[in-house]
Amino acid sequence: MTTTATQLELLGAGGFGAILGWYVYYINRYRKADVQFSDVTTLVGAIGGAAILALFPAGSMLFGAYGVGLFAGFFGYFAVLIALVAISPNFNVDFFLDGRRKKPTGEYYIPGADEPGGGQHPLTSSTHDRQTVIVIPPNAIQIGTPPALLGLDVTSICKAEWPAGQADCNVFARAVAGRCGVTLTGNADSILGQIRGPGWMSLGNDGVAASQAAASGQLVVAGLTSAELGDAHGHIVVVVPPTGPLSHNKYPFAYWGSINPKIRPDGGKGTTLNYSFNTIDRDNVFYAARDI
Repeated sequence: MTTTATQLELLGAGGFGAILGWYVYYINRYRKADVQFSDVTTLVGAIGGAAILALFPAGSMLFGAYGVGLFAGFFGYFAVLIALVAISPNFNVDFFLDGRRKKPTGEYYIPGADEPGGGQHPLTSSTHDRQTVIVIPPNAIQIGTPPALLGLDVTSICKAEWPAGQADCNVFARAVAGRCGVTLTGNADSILGQIRGPGWMSLGNDGVAASQAAASGQLVVAGLTSAELGDAHGHIVVVVPPTGPLSHNKYPFAYWGSINPKIRPDGGKGTTLNYSFNTIDRDNVFYAARDI
């Protein structure tokens, strides 16, 4: 893909890459945990994950400028470190091999050196207990893309909850919502009343908008009340990101449970919503979304 970019955009992309490259070297220099192969995956995700590709599309001039900046920042840190070691009387080239340096004398001290792990360079050994390191998934920090990045993959949650909720749309929807940090209570009529209220964004009868909202990481619930269906029970579904073209270009993909076995067997496992409602009702389905 070839795109054009202004000089300011290229400088901005390069500057962003330089900052990230500098910080990546800094983090690895001062790490206290053992080096693991999984670090490579985390590193690649952090510097070239979905968030970065959203800002600087692959193959574009912006991504090229970002890559150059990343290179400059990473090795720029190393170059500065080489210069500082070269002019310091307390360090020589052995520092880069095993962290060797001269001990401070006189009134010199290292702030925090008396604390567990304090003042310790990663290249030296320590008798202190290792600290627990919390690794944030590389996709957890993204711009303008919520939930799934924080581990809230609605499709995966639906797959996990479907076996237990396949015979009851209310049980299924409540379980999925609960896993997403959202409380829904009661039967389908009650739940539909809740998603028409505060905290939810009404999408009306727009299945395309519902699919887009689900793709952006929002929790999307849809359905019709018992009165709207002319039945003793209402019916609700959970809309998920599309895995292909929408049915008839308007019915989104969804998961649902149902007391009606005719629309339950495998139909509620990620197929399009038109399999959950009859040909008249499916165009009247109400959709609502909320951030999670």
